[in-house]
Parts: sequence; structure tokens; C-alpha cells
Amino acid sequence: MAVFRGSDSGTINSTAYNIPATIRSFSIVNTSGLTITVTVYVRDIAVTAIDYTLKEGQAYIRDAPIRMQAEDVITIVASDNVDYYFTIE
Repeated sequence: MAVFRGSDSGTINSTAYNIPATIRSFSIVNTSGLTITVTVYVRDIAVTAIDYTLKEGQAYIRDAPIRMQAEDVITIVASDNVDYYFTIE
């Protein structure tokens, strides 16, 4: 299984996957010390609520699979620092 992980803020993009894949699960954790908003997109389609609010230390976890087509990119838009971890198969 591949992973897409890191820590950053602003707009964060994965590399494009050259074959179809499935996101098995992902988590986004607010590490900023402030209340922030975050949105996760696949194929420019939001897979979280738009501007989902996370309080300091709070996490958003999703265990439902998301199918990705070849050349799809995962985009995270966060108003401040987050840790992110995606499991991709």
C-alpha cells in the first residue's frame, strides 16, 4: 500500500497516480493551535464538507473507500497547519 502523508498548510497536492487506485482511509489532524478549516478534494470533488472546522488537536478521520481514476490528484486546502495521512491501494 502507498501512503500520502506530511504536515503543511495552504493548498497541498499529491502527485498524480498513473493507474486507478483506492483511498482506503485518511486522517487530517489540526496541529496549528487554532481553530481551522479544511477541505479535501479528489478530482476537484470535495470528499469532506467544504471548510470543515477542526478545533485545536481535533482530527477528521474517514474509513470509507474513495475510488480514484488514473491521473487523479488529492488536494487538501487547510487554513493553517495540519498533519495528513492517506492509505492508498
